[in-house]
Formats: sequence, C-alpha cells, structure tokens
Amino acid sequence: MEHLVHRGALDGSWHFSSVELSFFLGSQAGVISPLIFLGIVGSLFGPRLAPEHRAAIRFLLCLFLPLFVFYIALSVNKAGQANWTAPAYVAGVILLAARWALSAPKARWIRIFSMTAVILGLLETLVLHNTYWLGLPPERDPLNRARGFDLVAQKASELSAKEGTQCFIANKYMLASLLSFYLPGRPDTFMPATPKVANQYSIWPGYRTLPSGCSALYVSDVVKIPKALRNDFSEVILLDHILPTYRGHPLKEHYFFLCRGLRVGNSKS
Repeated sequence: MEHLVHRGALDGSWHFSSVELSFFLGSQAGVISPLIFLGIVGSLFGPRLAPEHRAAIRFLLCLFLPLFVFYIALSVNKAGQANWTAPAYVAGVILLAARWALSAPKARWIRIFSMTAVILGLLETLVLHNTYWLGLPPERDPLNRARGFDLVAQKASELSAKEGTQCFIANKYMLASLLSFYLPGRPDTFMPATPKVANQYSIWPGYRTLPSGCSALYVSDVVKIPKALRNDFSEVILLDHILPTYRGHPLKEHYFFLCRGLRVGNSKS
C-alpha cells in the first residue's frame, strides 16, 4: 500500500497542476496514437445507439471509465505513467470499434477519420519498433532502455558458469525480467530482499528460499551494493563490468558481483 501511495504521489500535499494533467493526456495520446485516442474519447459520448446495443455499451463503459477517470484524478496532482491505464483500453478499443462500425456508413468524415487514424497508428507502430533511423541521441532514444541486455546476459552466464553460482539477482525488476528472458534456460531471477512490496518480485519467492550457503551473481547498473545483500551473504565482491553497445553507440554500463555464502537460506533444503 505504501508503494502505491508513493507512486501516486499521495504521500505529499495535494495541488492542482494543469501541466501534469496535460502531460498525462498527451502521454495517453502518444502511446495509443492521437487520432485513436480522440476516437475513444469521442466514443464515450455518442452516437446514440439502438436499445439492443445499450447494455453492451454500458458494460464497456463500466470497464473503461472507472480506471481512466481514476488516473485523470491522480494526474491533476501528479501525472502517472502512460501504461498504467492499459487495462482500460481493452474495453476502450472495443467500444471505439463498435461506435465506428455503426457510425461510419452514415457519415463520410467518420470513414475518412477512421482510415487516417488506422494509417497513422500503423506508421507509429513501425517507428516505435525501430527508432535507430531517426538519428536520436542515445540518451533520447526510448528503445535504448531495452537494448543490449542480450550482451549483459551473455556475460552474466559466463561469470556464473565460471564461479559456480546457483542463482541470479538484479537491482531492478526490469533488469531481472530481461535477464530471465535472455539467460540460457530462462532461470528464475530475483531482486534484493526488501520488507516493502515494491513490485511483483516482492511477492514471488525470493533467493532466501534457496539452500543456505549457496552463491549468487548480482547484476546491477550501479556500483552500489544494497544493504540487504551485504546482510544476506557472507561476502559480496565486484567481479567485472560491461558496457554494451548498439550499432556503435554505448548503452548503460552494468556491473557483476559475486555473492558468496547465503546466510538466511533454507537449511532444510
């Protein structure tokens, strides 16, 4: 609960910010596609449908509006992440398709708007799947945050085999999930233990369920070692680091630590 309160900026003073609200709505239009987003908003208000369709429309509105309006209310104070509203768009897109299908035969401008929205959405999708040709600076390229992890995982696999570690730990949930995807065999990865629930890794079983005395390879994009790892393992030492690149451009440096002698593991394993 504390984590959600912090992410929603509810642990500070409440204030109205038109800038934050505008940023939230702009980010929604950006990730969905501007015309499709306008279409979804427009579909909330019309056109009026035949009685046999109204129950279905009310059902879709009940799935879309509560979550979307909730995050609009939060964004009056502090804009949330663009993907937080993703579950609402499952119903929103269905609602939009229903409105368009019933309205397009009646108005030529709706057909033109629909076709333009689809074409623009397809173009955006193509661009977002490969931003390299845009020539953006590395720090401004949104896809760089997900690039180079195959090289990081390859290095982690080599060091793990050399040192004989039994598991992998990452300092961030994104890094943990990417390592799990790229590592051979897709093993379970963990995050440093924390008393607070920060993400799904705080709920899933952690490395403390492993046998006492085992070792781990800790992968991090910062040199700092969490206090939890120093407490949970008898020794934590820096092994190596890597600076992955993408088409000649350096990405983010990552560091590899050997964690020896798990102190808090399961002694019965």
